Amino acid sequence: MGYLTHMAHIALVMIGGGRARLGGERAEPSADASRGDLMSGAAALAAAGLEPLVLEAKEGLSLVNGLPCATGLAALALTRIARLLDWADLIGAMSFENLRGQTSAFDAEALSLRASLFPGWWASACADFFAAARFLRRAPAGEPRIR
Repeated sequence: MGYLTHMAHIALVMIGGGRARLGGERAEPSADASRGDLMSGAAALAAAGLEPLVLEAKEGLSLVNGLPCATGLAALALTRIARLLDWADLIGAMSFENLRGQTSAFDAEALSLRASLFPGWWASACADFFAAARFLRRAPAGEPRIR
């Protein structure tokens, strides 16, 4: 993926070498003005309350093999997916409200008759949306309910 250079610079700071930026603070003056607020890797670790790593055999390779980048990208993708799922729940709840659905369709008794667990999960995820809805209602006693 071409992340070797990036990972090598990150690993260098993790062992106390190189230069780093920490929260925009400048820990030591830099002779090179183009370096901005960079500080030594050891100073950045100390400011973060961390100690430099002492690497054993083959551990340096594990820091630059690209897996950390792939893991980070996967974590970002999962975060975005979780946000999209929240939006999907909101859109589903708003659609249900717009269709003037009856919340009794999501009663525990009704959902326990379903073979799939998904409707129950979705109903619990949308419970706050349903509570705030203005147009949803429970079916009055004796009125046929659609399940």
